[in-house]
Amino acid sequence: MIRRLLLACLLVSVTAAGARDGAENAATYPLTHHAQAQLLDAVQAAGPVMATVDIQALAGSWETVALPYTFKSPAAPGEPGVLQTRWFRIHLPPVSQAQVAGVHLYVVRWQVAGHIAIYGDGRLMHRSLGNPTANLTRQLSLALPLNPGQSSTLPRDILVRLDSFAGTPGGLSSLYTGPSDDMLSMYGRREWLQNRLPEMGSMAFMAMGALSLMVWWRRRKEKLFLFVGIYAALHGARQWILLSDLPQAPGSDDGWLTFSLVNYRVWQLVVTQYVMMELHGVMQPRAARAFLGVGIGFTLLTALLELSGIGLLTLRPAWLAFTLAMALAVLGMGLHNSLRTRSRDGVLLGVVLLGNTALAIYEALKANLVLPMEWPPLFPYTIGIYTVTLMFIMTRRYVGALGQVEEANLGLAQRLREREEELENSYQRLREIEHQQTLANERRRLMQDMHDGIGSSLTGAIRAVDDGALDKPALAQMLRDCLDDLKLTIDSMETADPDLPLLLGTLRFRLAANIQGAGIELHWNVERLPPLGWLDPSTALNILRILQESVANVLRHTRATELRIGATEAAREGRPGVEVVVQDNGMGFAVEPTVAGSAGRGLQNQQRRAHACQGEVRWESGPGGTRFVLWLPLAWNA
Repeated sequence: MIRRLLLACLLVSVTAAGARDGAENAATYPLTHHAQAQLLDAVQAAGPVMATVDIQALAGSWETVALPYTFKSPAAPGEPGVLQTRWFRIHLPPVSQAQVAGVHLYVVRWQVAGHIAIYGDGRLMHRSLGNPTANLTRQLSLALPLNPGQSSTLPRDILVRLDSFAGTPGGLSSLYTGPSDDMLSMYGRREWLQNRLPEMGSMAFMAMGALSLMVWWRRRKEKLFLFVGIYAALHGARQWILLSDLPQAPGSDDGWLTFSLVNYRVWQLVVTQYVMMELHGVMQPRAARAFLGVGIGFTLLTALLELSGIGLLTLRPAWLAFTLAMALAVLGMGLHNSLRTRSRDGVLLGVVLLGNTALAIYEALKANLVLPMEWPPLFPYTIGIYTVTLMFIMTRRYVGALGQVEEANLGLAQRLREREEELENSYQRLREIEHQQTLANERRRLMQDMHDGIGSSLTGAIRAVDDGALDKPALAQMLRDCLDDLKLTIDSMETADPDLPLLLGTLRFRLAANIQGAGIELHWNVERLPPLGWLDPSTALNILRILQESVANVLRHTRATELRIGATEAAREGRPGVEVVVQDNGMGFAVEPTVAGSAGRGLQNQQRRAHACQGEVRWESGPGGTRFVLWLPLAWNA
C-alpha cells in the first residue's frame, strides 16, 4: 500500500515537471525595449506620404542614435513653412515562425509639429492626421499591430517617418515590441492616464460651465458664473480643436487653427483675471481694461503675423514666454488682492493657479525638450484641479448663502414672534381700552337717556305732586310711562342681533297692555325683513324711542279706536331699506305748524333720533287719522 502511494506521488511530480518544461519551451514573441535606432543623417524636404517606401533608395547614411531622440531644428531665413522629414529605422529581433501569434508595436510618445508615418518592411502601416500644433501639444502614444489578422509574417525593419515644420522642436521616444496583450496593456494604462482621465475632467468642467451660464442667466448680478461659463466655453473650443483631428492641406501648418490654440491661452488668462477679481471682491477697472486690451492686442498681432505668412509655430518660444509672463502677472495680482482683502476663495484659487502654473512650466520644458519627453504628463490634470477648486468654491458659497438665508429666516422668525407678542399685547390693551370705552359710552348713554327720559318724567311728576296739579290716576299714568321708559332702555341693552322684527316684537310686548287699556284695537303686520348690520344698543334705543313716542301720541291725543303697526322692505332714492308704519284712525293734526312749534318737541326728537340712524321720518295726517312712517337704510353710508 505504501509503495503504491509513493509511485502515485512520483508520477504526479513527473507530470507537473513535464508541464512546466513544456510551458517554458513554448514559443512566444519576446517583449523587447528598443532604446536605440538608426537615423538617416540627411534631413529631407517632406514629400507626400507614399503607400510603400524603398529603404535602399533613401539618400544618406544611417547612424545609430539613442532613444528617446529629440531635435530642435532652427528655422532658416524664409523657410518657416517648410515641412522636413526625418527617418528612423529599428531592426526587430529574428523570431521563429512558432513565435508569431499576436505582436504589437508600442510607441511611448511622439511629438512633432507635423505628423508621423510608420512602415513595416517598406509597407505603410499607420499615418497620423490632425493639426500640427495639436500634435505638438497633445500627449500622443501609439499602439500598432505588426501582423494584422495574426498573419505569420512579421516585418524585419520598422521605418518611422517624422514630418515637422522647420524651426519647431520634436522627438521620438523609445519603442516596445512584444505580445499584443502586454503592449495593449501598457498603451492602455498610459493612454488612460494622460488622455482619457483629463478628458473626463474637461467634460466635467464644460458641464459646470454650462450650469454656471444658466445660473448667471437667472441671476445677472452674479458675474462669477458668467466668467466661469466663458472659461469653460474657451476650454471646450480648445478641446474640440485638439481632439477633432481636422484634416489639413499637405505641406500646410493650418495657421488659423494654430492661431486659435495660441489665442486660447491668452484669453484664458484674461478671463481668469476677471474670475479672481470677482472672488476677492475688488473690481479694478483699470487692470480689467488693461488685460482686456492685452488680449485684443495679442489677437490682432497674431492675426497680422498669420496674414503676413509668418508661421506662428516658429514663434512658439516667444508666445509661450509671453503667456507665462501674463500668467505670473494674473497670479501675482490675484494673490496680492486676495491676501489684502482676506478672501479665502481668492487665496485658494490663487494657490491652485500657482500649482497649475508650475505644471504648465513643467509641460513647457517637456515640450521644448528641456526635460525628458517620456516623463509622465501632469499638465492635462490642471483643468481637473481647476474644476474641483471652482466646484468647491461655488459649493461653499452656495452652502454659505443657504446658511445666511437660514440665519435670516431664523432672525425673521424670531422678530415675527416678537412682533406677534407685541401685537397680542397691544391687542389685549386695545381690547381693555375698548371695553372700558364701551362701558363708559354705555354708561354715558344710559345716564343721558335716563336724564332726558325717565329723569325728566319723574321731575315733572314730582313738581306736579308738589303743586297739587295731578290727581291720583294721572300720577299713576305718569309713573307707568316712566316704568315703560326704563323697560325700553333695558330692552335696548339686550339687543345683540341686527333683527328689526325682534326689536319690534319687544316693543309690542312692552306697549300692548297700555294700548289694550286705552281701548284701542292693535293690528300687527310685520313682514320678514333683511337684517340691519348697523343695529346696536344705541341705535336700537333710538328706534324704540321713536316708535314709543309715536304710539304715546296716539294714546294721548288722537282718541283713536284702531292702531296699525307694520314693517316692510322699501327703497328710497335707489337706496334699499325698510319702512315701519304706525297708523291710527283718530283725529288728525296740522303737521308743519306742530313740528315747527313748541308743541312739537316730541316730533323733533323723533327726527333727531332718525337722523342719528341715517333714517327719515314723516307724518301724513288728516280727518281720517294719522300715518307715521319711519324709514331705515339696510346699510349706512361711510
